[in-house]
Amino acid sequence: MNDDQLAVQPRYDRRAAHLRSELARSVVGAGAESVASHVRAPYTFYETFIRERVDAGKSVLEIGSGNGEFTAPALATGAAGTATDISER
Repeated sequence: MNDDQLAVQPRYDRRAAHLRSELARSVVGAGAESVASHVRAPYTFYETFIRERVDAGKSVLEIGSGNGEFTAPALATGAAGTATDISER
C-alpha cells in the first residue's frame, strides 16, 4: 500500500467493522440512514439508482466499496455481490 492508503486504512477498517456489526443485526442501519441528514441526499440518490438497476439473481461487483455504504442496498435487491476496497475488513 502507498502512504495515502495507509493513512485512510484505519478509518475504513473502523467503519467496516461498525457496518459489519450493524448488518449482522439488520440490513437497515447501513446506507443513507447511517449518515447525518445534512449529507444524506447523494446517498439516497445512489441507493435509488441501485434499486432501479440491480435485479435479484444478478451479480454485482463493487470495486472501491469504501466503507460499504452501498453494499447493503445492492444486496437487499436480491443480487449476489462481491465488494473490494483497501480495508482488510
